[in-house]
Amino acid sequence: MAVQELLLGVLEDLYAEDFKKFQWFLPSESDGRILKSHLENKSRIETVSKVLCICTEESEAVDITVKILKKIGNNNAAEKLKKAYAGDVNDKPFKLTFHSK
Repeated sequence: MAVQELLLGVLEDLYAEDFKKFQWFLPSESDGRILKSHLENKSRIETVSKVLCICTEESEAVDITVKILKKIGNNNAAEKLKKAYAGDVNDKPFKLTFHSK
């Protein structure tokens, strides 16, 4: 599964309030490469696009996303994303399902 699909799957499963928190943390976790004003009224798809645009490697986008998920208390989704990105899915058909809190 492509990284943009993994990231979108995570963000689509966040409740609206958690998504707002994710966007709030994104500017600081991206070392200022994404401004808060660039995230105003942005969809989950647009947010994933912003993250991927500022990252030089896919792994950096995953790392930023995992770090923010942990900050907003969504450790389960963070771990699932890390495992999915690493390919640790036990060679079974895998459907990403993330649940907030």
